[in-house]
Amino acid sequence: MRFVTIDDSSHILNVAYDVEKQVMYVQFASGSIYRYDSVHADVFGQVVSADSVGIAFNELVKFNSRIPFTLVKEMPVINNAVI
Repeated sequence: MRFVTIDDSSHILNVAYDVEKQVMYVQFASGSIYRYDSVHADVFGQVVSADSVGIAFNELVKFNSRIPFTLVKEMPVINNAVI
């Protein structure tokens, strides 16, 4: 699992990505956390390395009808630590 803190976004705080499952978790400034399934690794890379993470996320993930999403209660945990 890869975890990235987003410092320069007003809406997205953290993004976690599971390469094996192709699942991306996004924590928003509102506190909401969403799980996005069927996200390819290259899409994750494009989102977290974009000049505007929010715009890239919206274009590549949020408004992509082929990527199902679910509101979840927490970020994934490994060894009792939030990643």
